[in-house]
Amino acid sequence: MRIHTVSDLHVDCRENMHWVLSLSQINYLNDILLIAGDLSHHLGDLKKVFVSLKKKFRAVHFGPGNHELWFWTESMNVLWKNSTHFNLCVSTWMPK
Repeated sequence: MRIHTVSDLHVDCRENMHWVLSLSQINYLNDILLIAGDLSHHLGDLKKVFVSLKKKFRAVHFGPGNHELWFWTESMNVLWKNSTHFNLCVSTWMPK
């Protein structure tokens, strides 16, 4: 087992999203991935990346960065933003 750490993937950039989605389906199945934020400010992109990486790694751990907090309007409070991220992670990784 290996532990990989990455941050600032910025998958809203087409080339970066392509790189994430094209990672091997088998090379990392016993590995752990730590993502230290700044994936995207688009909720749909976050979900797409989470679903893809869940299939490729034994475990994926995510800590949101400043970009994950940018896709909201000013009228939404920080607790709501954080609970939305948490719910997306839970719905992506928890068994049904």
